[in-house]
Amino acid sequence: MADKVIKAIAKDETVRIIACDTTNLVNHVKKLHNLNELTTIAFGRLMTSAAMISETNKISTDTIIIKFQGDGPINNMSAITKGDGTLKGFISNPKAFIESFKLKDLIGNGFLMITKDLGLKNPYTGKVPLYTGDICGDLSYYYTVSEQTPTAISIGMDIKDDLSVGKSVGIMVQMLPGSDEMVADIISYRFEDLGSIVSNLEQGKNIYDILNFMFDDMGIRILEEKDISYKCDCSREKVERALISIGIEELKSIVDDSKEEMIFCDYCKTEYKFSNEDIKKLYNKLIKKC
Repeated sequence: MADKVIKAIAKDETVRIIACDTTNLVNHVKKLHNLNELTTIAFGRLMTSAAMISETNKISTDTIIIKFQGDGPINNMSAITKGDGTLKGFISNPKAFIESFKLKDLIGNGFLMITKDLGLKNPYTGKVPLYTGDICGDLSYYYTVSEQTPTAISIGMDIKDDLSVGKSVGIMVQMLPGSDEMVADIISYRFEDLGSIVSNLEQGKNIYDILNFMFDDMGIRILEEKDISYKCDCSREKVERALISIGIEELKSIVDDSKEEMIFCDYCKTEYKFSNEDIKKLYNKLIKKC
């Protein structure tokens, strides 16, 4: 079954609900980035959050970059998501570990940065200190403080004995203008009553069951369901442009030293090999432009 993100509204369109099943996605990034159990949880939460946040994009080409930068063992990790339901991510230390087994200690102190490229002249970047260190809490804090949109995010993963992900789901709730504070309190209590999403998954429930439990009496209405997938848009042509951008002197140095270049994509692990002859052609191309 394909991973999906679900967009819905409730309570007379004053509550925005975004939910998703990212089981395949998280298993894919676990294998692609060679994650351990703890980094699977951390990076899986980031990617699942990004899948939901993608639904706040207005059009398919809108891009949001989410980056956690901390002084803990994981160092930094980021996700890039588009309005078309595709996303990709990077983690600097996929084998990071901490004896406390707490995400807060794994990430450490630092900052959360969110950059939005909405096709305008300049992208917008917001930055807040890491507040909780559990990813969901920090993203909720960002939207509540930086965008004045009260937000709650909850993510659950069922990690199997073989360390594969049996299920990964997420729920993101935002209170829109005109919402009732009492409704916000009720939703908050239900998040607590829900307990661990993981325990619900172990009972055989799916994301639709959880949505009905939380919002059935609030007139929930599903607006859209969309497939989501991991997709990197790198290409040899883009890597060529990146090599050209280093300048004539750097390219000439590579040519003179008879070197070859191996460029490695952090997002999809694709390797692009450029022989010295390839570099020479790029150098000559740049010379002609100057």
